[in-house]
Amino acid sequence: MSELLKLRSTSEAAAGDVLTYDKILTHLDVGVCVWVLEKPHTPASLRLLHCNPAAGVFLGVKSEEVLGKTIHEGFPGSEEMPLPGIFTRAIESGEPAV
Repeated sequence: MSELLKLRSTSEAAAGDVLTYDKILTHLDVGVCVWVLEKPHTPASLRLLHCNPAAGVFLGVKSEEVLGKTIHEGFPGSEEMPLPGIFTRAIESGEPAV
């Protein structure tokens, strides 16, 4: 198999995995938000990748209105809260925030 075919096969498999995780998260009755830290040690760089409907209800937002936004864009006032720092430490350490 050529390298291009291997790469395409790997990309297609990864895309399938993303769709599977998206379906699972979307249908959970428990609220789940998935964040990416764009700049190390910078809580303001947290960007929302996924917010399932249950999380939207809990947070009082429409998921589609906050997806793709940084934590402070999507949730004004969050800069005064401890959660962005907690999320950042959990992402960087790989340890759960408890």
